[in-house]
Amino acid sequence: MDTRLAAISRHHGLKIFHNGLANLARFAALEYRNMMRVMPFVLDGLLDNGGLDSKLIGLYLKWNDMYRKTRKLAFTKKELDNFEKLMKSWAKDLVLIGSYSNNQCQYPKLHHFLYHLIPAIKDYCSPNGWNAETFEFLYKAYIKDPYHISNKRNVNPQILGTVMRKLTLQEVYKTIFLNKPHHFYQSNEVILYKNYNNIPF
Repeated sequence: MDTRLAAISRHHGLKIFHNGLANLARFAALEYRNMMRVMPFVLDGLLDNGGLDSKLIGLYLKWNDMYRKTRKLAFTKKELDNFEKLMKSWAKDLVLIGSYSNNQCQYPKLHHFLYHLIPAIKDYCSPNGWNAETFEFLYKAYIKDPYHISNKRNVNPQILGTVMRKLTLQEVYKTIFLNKPHHFYQSNEVILYKNYNNIPF
């Protein structure tokens, strides 16, 4: 699987997992979203076990569909009913991998998702308004990643220095390329950046 992930060709907006899933413990919401884009293709033909990979791909595609629905800003009653049916269908298919799990997939977050998400949406509207992905991404970008590139000694000044350097370079980039085509030349290739969050610093 790691070999397949590393073999995926570069494409704008698509993260390449050159090291496979070796750093899975450091993954945040952004990495999982990027992984969701490519995993069905990675699993295709990976297992020669009576079509098990096809079933896993179907399970993964249903999960992607459910995740996409949770990003909606609002739900109608019909959409919420369809979402609940999709969740139940996915949970029924999840039995497929239960035998490969040490605890038979008895995870608290999974229980919360299947049994409490729909009532929570009815009470508090779309989960897109009360999830923590934004804060998790900011934590990873401004705390976790700078910490990992430090020497782990007296880390606070190093983290602050890394973050300030990144912000300064972003401001310089904005100043230089403001109201100009957003091109960044590297190895005779043109990489387009839609916004300043993708600046390669």
